[in-house]
Amino acid sequence: MNKKKSALSAAIWGTGSIAATHARVLNEMGVEIRLAVDIQQEAVQRFAGQFHIAKASVNAEEIFDSGVDCVHLCTPPNFHYQMLSQLLDAGFHVLCEKPLCFEGERAKELVTRARQGGRICAIDFNIRFHQAVQEARRLIEEKGFGPVRLVHGSYLQEYNAFPAPLDWRYDPALAGRMRAMTEIGSHWVDLAQFLTGQRITAVSAVFSNFAPRRSLRDGLMVPEEGAEGGETVEIASEDAALLHFRLESGAVASCVLCEASPGRTNRLSIEVTGEWRNLWWDSEENNALRIGAKGQGFNTRLYPFGGGFADTQRGLFEAFYEDVAQGQSGENPLYPTLEDGMRNVLICNAALESALGEGRWIEI
Repeated sequence: MNKKKSALSAAIWGTGSIAATHARVLNEMGVEIRLAVDIQQEAVQRFAGQFHIAKASVNAEEIFDSGVDCVHLCTPPNFHYQMLSQLLDAGFHVLCEKPLCFEGERAKELVTRARQGGRICAIDFNIRFHQAVQEARRLIEEKGFGPVRLVHGSYLQEYNAFPAPLDWRYDPALAGRMRAMTEIGSHWVDLAQFLTGQRITAVSAVFSNFAPRRSLRDGLMVPEEGAEGGETVEIASEDAALLHFRLESGAVASCVLCEASPGRTNRLSIEVTGEWRNLWWDSEENNALRIGAKGQGFNTRLYPFGGGFADTQRGLFEAFYEDVAQGQSGENPLYPTLEDGMRNVLICNAALESALGEGRWIEI
């Protein structure tokens, strides 16, 4: 890392689980973390000690006097709009966790504010930075791949399979009205658009909540049927979604989401079909890329020096901080911009509208 880049500094606002990844990567990059802020005194002090951060505080106003170049926004999404507005007005560059916010108009407003203020902002859709994914994008751009005709895949996790912790993601005041769509579907949507270079223009969606009523025991939810002695809780957000998309070229796409798939720790799969070639990738074999052609079967390209989740975060952070060091965004940043975050909000909200409307097509 060059000297100019290593002189940059950051603050982390919110010290939950994802913030730990941010802090580790920033420490590895040599970016000075001057301040960590959280509403819980004990948590923020522990976090600051763990990651060698000079100052810990429960007073968010200290961020605005910290003199840092960039703020990493790692709070629940219901706070993002207000916090990001304040940070942009104060002249900070911002790396924000997803989703950007809940409402499309507010997302558009944030994009406008960042542009007017010349602020550099990124959204943490880190899956773009798997080495095999970067190579897949390059191959799709080649003339020999041909126009994209079809994109399909899934994102499956077991995190919310029973027994499941009742955390903030189930609270609509903190996480919004969706769960699978915004937590994992947002990543798949971003990746589909990144790989193809095309925007999603319409969506049709069906959502499924496997158990609207559940029994809560010792902080864990289990099926209400047959449960004894637990508190009954009602859950409104979706466990799974079936999605169809149209892309701006006229290509079509489809995706299955599920956060309650036992055995699936974290599997995002995507296949892109062009006129002459086909390729597919999944996160359980993240350093392998399959490429097929008619009459030739398929071959597998391996990337033995590729990394995992933390490495993708570092790739995103380094690309973002390169622009921060230069004081301006490149023409076509590899990292997801605030505009990408805004488009993602619009697509997720359109999916919810479609699901509430029995799967009718909603234009973006």
